Amino acid sequence: LNEETQHVYLTDKKMEIDLGCLAKGYIADLLKTYLMKEDVSSALINLGGNIVTIGQNIKSGKLWRIGLQVPFKERKNHEMILPLEDSSIVTSGVYERELNLEGKHYHHILDPKTGYPVETSVQSISIISDRSVIGEAYTSMLFGEDIETALNMMDNTFGIEGIIISETNVFKSRGIK
Repeated sequence: LNEETQHVYLTDKKMEIDLGCLAKGYIADLLKTYLMKEDVSSALINLGGNIVTIGQNIKSGKLWRIGLQVPFKERKNHEMILPLEDSSIVTSGVYERELNLEGKHYHHILDPKTGYPVETSVQSISIISDRSVIGEAYTSMLFGEDIETALNMMDNTFGIEGIIISETNVFKSRGIK
């Protein structure tokens, strides 16, 4: 990284930078901006793991009700229902893209130190914020941290709230009621 010019140089032609972990959040935010410029006052954008709300649910006249999936259960099994308006919720979990092979569970959230799936009791992390890309960044950053550290970060970072579902418990940042 060249600090002065803010350029990145990769030394091997086989190397690449993958922005996949932030791309859905970035695109969700672009969609929200576009819809708002078009004077859309009520919308739900669902990019699978990234949900963005604009206004309230026009059908019910109430806040959008977003179900937080119980990991490893069939769809529509919700740990809780969150009322949202003009915000984003991003959830990352070890139960969405996973493989069980010879009695071992593998998932898609990798430990940057080992390159293998992160070993954790956390099954999902959800971040509520104004921007989906912020939720993406925090779910990626907090996976692999111990629960106390992750909750402390959520409680002490302006503009985000979060929910952690572990194998045995549900933990919420201070702002989640």
